[in-house]
Amino acid sequence: MFCVLPLHDASMRPRRFPVVPPTGPCESRAVHDYFSLVFVLSEELLRDLKLLDGSKAEGKRSSDNAVMPSSKKAKMDSDMPTLDHTTERSSIDNGSELVLEQDARREEEDTRERVNSVDEERACQDTLDEASPFSAVCTVCLGIMQQFCEASFIEELGNEVKKSGFEFGSVVVSVSFPVQLAVREHAACLILKEACRAEDPHSWKSDAVSLKEAYKWVVYEGLSEWLGVPVEGKSPFEVTVNFTHEETKEECHFLASLFPGCFKPAKNKQSVFTRMAVSKALAKIGRYNKFSRSLPQTPWIIDGERRMDSSVEELISEPLKQAFAADGFNLSSSGREDVDVRTLGRGRPFAVELLNPRRTATGSQMVHKMQLQINGSSNKIAVRDLQVVTRDSLWLMKQGEEEKTKLYSALVWSERELHQKDLEMLNNIKELRLDQKTPLRVLHRRPLAVRPRVVHTIHADLVNAHQLRLQLHTQAGTYIKEFVHGDFGRTQPNLRTLLNTYTDILELDVESVDVDWPPPVNDTPATEVTP
Repeated sequence: MFCVLPLHDASMRPRRFPVVPPTGPCESRAVHDYFSLVFVLSEELLRDLKLLDGSKAEGKRSSDNAVMPSSKKAKMDSDMPTLDHTTERSSIDNGSELVLEQDARREEEDTRERVNSVDEERACQDTLDEASPFSAVCTVCLGIMQQFCEASFIEELGNEVKKSGFEFGSVVVSVSFPVQLAVREHAACLILKEACRAEDPHSWKSDAVSLKEAYKWVVYEGLSEWLGVPVEGKSPFEVTVNFTHEETKEECHFLASLFPGCFKPAKNKQSVFTRMAVSKALAKIGRYNKFSRSLPQTPWIIDGERRMDSSVEELISEPLKQAFAADGFNLSSSGREDVDVRTLGRGRPFAVELLNPRRTATGSQMVHKMQLQINGSSNKIAVRDLQVVTRDSLWLMKQGEEEKTKLYSALVWSERELHQKDLEMLNNIKELRLDQKTPLRVLHRRPLAVRPRVVHTIHADLVNAHQLRLQLHTQAGTYIKEFVHGDFGRTQPNLRTLLNTYTDILELDVESVDVDWPPPVNDTPATEVTP
């Protein structure tokens, strides 16, 4: 699942900063100065907080002072010596109360001036905030930690996943932040590091939690509870949340002029994103046998016209697509055979990627059931060792593409009669090196080249005077048909030159593909056919 969340709400925009490449003799200082611009709003906020704390402290002090005159008076009254003269005592009391009342009035006026000053500054800042749509959001996270960590968003995301119709027992969540957040986050670290060390050189800690990690801590647990499945590091089902912010996407461009070696020019590509788009593929691997001489590996379409009804790809992949409610599939294999060539023995390794599968249950019993279903749907193909793997392991199928070997069985016709000495000559051949130009039959889809190949061994049996059966153990990628008939001399040496007669191929089968992949599975093997 793929979720793109554009941060374009006017109430959730950070202040726009000038995107101008820093210049000056000291590039590092220029970068630091530019980063400092990003945190103008943060510094204003800190100043407001300090003023607020100051007003509270001053308010507390003025309150204390307002109480002090009566307490002082009480204490003075208690400590005042007893006077017999009523007139003298009255004059003293009146003088003390006058002084204390004047002190209280001055304190009250000072407090009122400070409060009015704070109110005026706040009113001025509120006016600026209302005039600028870019100041109502955190300048570091661009509002992601403010707006998209709440329970309402987690509920919205969970509902979208549930409505998609996927079946899953766990989920992996990937989060993609706008690249400009890396600039802003680094700027925050520089500003805080400088501010902290100014107060206390040992107060700064470098093990700060990144924005992405903080977001995961907040969201993952709530999403897991909402979906009722664990959020894990690996899962067949993936939800990707991608945040974008168009207003500030050019903020990183100045780095390209400062450090051109780190940024390579790339072509601009436009992508069409939906609210929830799916990009996860589920890979199934195994081996297939092909028993028909009129079945292509992939749909055979020539000049826009389909030439055959089905293909190996469709017979294997269509049942899997339906079982896992996938949108499509891609089949790849360890080599491919011609339409008139059978694949026997243990079969040819293959992999099917199911695109956007809505069912991700991959238990061994279900996979075995699918294997039986495929094998029962047609007598033209069969599969074995069917299993589920991650996409990361598919490279093993292509590893050593030209180093692996294959065993072929070929029925060959000869213009002249064949004798025992011909069979002995062929059977004694070891490590025969060939130079094969791109065959004429595939030249329309493959580049012209001379490919060196090796025939490791040949075993020949006479069928009749003009036919023989060859067992050829060759390097993978060898064109067997061209080795037999020579392809008008484009393959040298060839069977025609070896036997000194015209030869042609009648039948060809792949007996073995010598690749130790995929690992065997203890299940019902595919039906083996011997020619």
